[in-house]
Amino acid sequence: MNPVLSVDVLDDDGDLFNVTFMTNASGSWEVIGWNASVPLLNGSYSCVSSVFGSYGTVYWWCVNASDLGGLWVNSSYSFTTVSVGGNVSPVLSNPVPANVPIPDVPSLNP
Repeated sequence: MNPVLSVDVLDDDGDLFNVTFMTNASGSWEVIGWNASVPLLNGSYSCVSSVFGSYGTVYWWCVNASDLGGLWVNSSYSFTTVSVGGNVSPVLSNPVPANVPIPDVPSLNP
């Protein structure tokens, strides 16, 4: 399985920022994607990861957005893979948390 994790990032001040994707699928939090230290502008960012390899499993991942002004936000999300038989892609369900913007810091929307 190689799900695409995606977020929309908006910095109300228009600052450049860095985005880091992490997961604890291995039992401890590890980086699975980032923007390689090239500051970004507001937009959608995604990460394809192959660490989510089992069906019937709840996986947690998070995204950190840090702007160059020193403000940051970290949001955690989860999804559950479900085996539906045969050679069928997993079904992602119950994203957590809901799409809630955070004022005055970069916001993340899955």
